[in-house]
Parts: sequence; C-alpha cells; structure tokens
Amino acid sequence: MLVATCEWMGNLLGVSPQAVSSTLVIVLIGLGALVGVYFLKQLSTKQHGQGKPSKVMLVTFLVVAYSLCSSMLLILNKVAVTYIPAPSFILFCQLASCALYVKLSAVAGVVDAEPLEWEKSKKFALIVFGFIGTLFSNVTSLRYVPVDTIICFRASCPIVIAVIEFLYLGRELPSFRSWASLLGVFAGVTAYTWQDVNFTVVGYVWIIIWYTFAVFEMVYVKKVVDTVKMTTWSRTYYQNTLAILPMLAITAFSGEVQTLMNLKWTTGGIAALVASCVGGLGMSYFSFALRAVISATSFSVIGNVCKVLTILVNLLMWDKHSNALGTVALLGCLGAGSAYQQAPMRSAHKIEKADKDPREEDPLVAKAESRV
Repeated sequence: MLVATCEWMGNLLGVSPQAVSSTLVIVLIGLGALVGVYFLKQLSTKQHGQGKPSKVMLVTFLVVAYSLCSSMLLILNKVAVTYIPAPSFILFCQLASCALYVKLSAVAGVVDAEPLEWEKSKKFALIVFGFIGTLFSNVTSLRYVPVDTIICFRASCPIVIAVIEFLYLGRELPSFRSWASLLGVFAGVTAYTWQDVNFTVVGYVWIIIWYTFAVFEMVYVKKVVDTVKMTTWSRTYYQNTLAILPMLAITAFSGEVQTLMNLKWTTGGIAALVASCVGGLGMSYFSFALRAVISATSFSVIGNVCKVLTILVNLLMWDKHSNALGTVALLGCLGAGSAYQQAPMRSAHKIEKADKDPREEDPLVAKAESRV
C-alpha cells in the first residue's frame, strides 16, 4: 500500500517513488522531533510547577518548529512554481489563506489576534514592504536558479546582520568564535559560487534583490517585535492581511493573469498550491514567535543551518543542483554557521523591553480573549 502510494505521488509530482518516500521519512522525522520537544516542554512546565515552560524548552520548541517549516516551505514553493509559473499569485494565495485562517480562528475564540488598528498598521508598513519584496524575489529567483544557490547566499546574511545589530540594535559584536563561524560561512559561499554550474545573470540579479530585502526584513522585524506590544498571532494577522492588496496588485501588473488564464490546472498543481499555503501559515507564525526570543543574527543563522533538510530533499527530488564540490562547499557553510553564538546586549541597552506584552513570555499559548 505504501509503495503504491509513493509511486502514485511520484507520478503526480514528476519525481521518482524513492524521492517521495525519502521526503516523507524526512517530514515524519521532523514532525516526530516537533512532537517530542512539545511533550518535553509540557514536562518542563509540570516540573517547574509554573504556568509556563522554561525559556530553554520554549526556544528549543520554536527552533524545531521553525526549522521544519522553513526547510520544507522552500521545497513546496519550488514545486508550486514549477506547476504554476506565477510566483506572485502563489504568494497571494499564501497571504490570503493565512489571514483568513487567523481571522476565523480569532472569531471562533481559538487564537488571540487583534483587529487592525491604524497606529500599529503604520508600524507594519515597512515590514510588509520587506516581507513582500523578500517573498516575491525569492519565489521569482527559483525560476532561474536551483534551491541550493539561494540557500548558499542566504548563509552569508548573518555577517551583515551582526554588524547592523551592533550599530542600530544595541548588541555587542560577535565573539572570536562567532566571527570565525561567519567567515567560514562566507568562504563556503565563495567556493559554492565558483562551482555553480547553473549560473545565469538574470538569476543572480534576482538573488541580489532578494538578499537586500532579506537583510532589511530580518533586522526591521526584530526591531518592531521588541518595541510593539502584540501577540504572535496578531503579528501574523497584521503582516499577512496588510500584504494582500500589494501582492494582488503585483499579480495584476506582472502579466500573471494571462498566464493563469492559459494555465492547465492539474491535481498536482492544486495540491502543491494548498501545501505551500499550509507551509506559509506555519512559517509565518513560528518565525514571529522565534524572533521574539532571539536576536536577528541568531534567527538568520538558525534559518541557514536548518536548510540542511532542504538540501537533502532537493538532492533527492531534482537533478538541477550544484556539483559535488559545490555541495561540499554548501554543507561547509552550514557547518560553520552552526558554531555561531548569539552576541549579548551592550550594557547601555540592557533595560529589557519593559513595555513588552507579558503574553509573549509564552507565544505558543493562544488563549483567546475575543477581541475581534
């Protein structure tokens, strides 16, 4: 039965049954790790006799959850854009479905998400700008370059972010060990680029555009998370809702409407689109939850290291990826990144977020207050 299912899914997605079975195993391992950490979190809560888990367990849970969503979403987007060559439309569907889910869940009393307010919406304007720019340039670049090229360039983001956090967000510069880690990542990026057999000018232009948006988005979101009182579900709702209209405009003016009209919809394409929407919801929530408890540089490093899972799936499912030396360089990037240690706040900035919403102490607890 399982073999037949893998063969059916392989034919549907245009990949081998072995690729499907390997991907399912990786997903199940990730889900198993997520469930295991969740129960450890609950056990930690009981042992401490408090209404919330220890910070270590909370951060561990969020790292595992975010890593799973982040690793799989890039693959899901790659599959979706292969079936539906309209990246902005795919992103519009992700934004709309996420906003709708949060709104309905809030109305039903399942989650705590605030209705839109003008003052907070203004503070989210630049977040939406960076968010849309990052998503659109990322999905568009997937049309021209393989997944591992994007992963490799992403691995150099922490170097830039560490300096920006020192200049503007009150953190100390990384330690010698952390600088060695970041420079190791940079060396791996350089080696990978040299070995990139899929180089195209258009692809690398889109990667540069994406890189600029990604660095800005990571730093600015951290600043807003630290200064604006909101629950994680509220931030998820604001970001996705405010981004719907701009993304719809991009879809209308990018020529994708004609592409969609001429598109022959298939079961595989619809399934890929739905899967990417589910992945987008998880990615949106857990990214905000994790950003609330770690630095922007650490968030970027975690995002890089968890891409090992993406690389494994990419190698199994497609034949368009880097050569052997390029893959070694890429794994070297991620190995170096795993040695990074978060820099502490400078003493002048250690007045710890006194105005932060106390509910963010445990952003996984989504007790509704029917505020909509």
